[in-house]
Amino acid sequence: MTREEFSEGLTRIGIAVRQPADAATQNVYFDALDDQTTAEEWGAFCRAMVVAGRWKFFPAVRDVLDALREFRGAPPLEQEAVQAYERVLEAGAYTPEGGTSWTFRGVRDGCGVAAAEAFIAAGGHAAFVTSWDEAKRRERFIAAYAETARCAPETRLLPAGKEQKALPAVDHYVAAGEAAGLVRAIAALPEAQAVVPRPKGATIVHADERRLDELRRQRDAIMAEPVGESA
Repeated sequence: MTREEFSEGLTRIGIAVRQPADAATQNVYFDALDDQTTAEEWGAFCRAMVVAGRWKFFPAVRDVLDALREFRGAPPLEQEAVQAYERVLEAGAYTPEGGTSWTFRGVRDGCGVAAAEAFIAAGGHAAFVTSWDEAKRRERFIAAYAETARCAPETRLLPAGKEQKALPAVDHYVAAGEAAGLVRAIAALPEAQAVVPRPKGATIVHADERRLDELRRQRDAIMAEPVGESA
């Protein structure tokens, strides 16, 4: 998109609100929005905003970006923020002893990062556990959600039923060759012997006779299979 193509659209918006942009404003807006859209989309977008009477005053860059997302079919951020707020209310965990409680991690995993950040901005568990001053709590949440989602779209509300999970950390990985060596070492030991060669960082497990029988069956199954070279 050329500066001329961009300026034509922005001038159209400026005339519609009776605040045509000067050259400096045109340059600032072009630098901020040039990589956000194409010439064809920008022209259609500006015409649509004028027809709809979207703004009464000249819009800020963030307002243009919000309108551009909606022009592409996304729901308004404030509407999405209300949905996120309702989802957070449902994300509390109930126990007979302690009632309903909310945690940052629970909200993040069930609703997304933007909702979790807004949850903290609105007062966290202490604010959600009571209905006192609910209107201000909701207002703080919606404002914080919209701001976070605007700056980082990837943090927006997760689809219902989807959780954001992280894989657990692995302290020690045992390769196939190393595992085969351990199995052979175990097989060579007397059944009552407690000292077993183990890799650094591994955990010793003390087992009863029932658990030992299960381990023997697993050992026999592993020993029956051919073992390839470790990577």
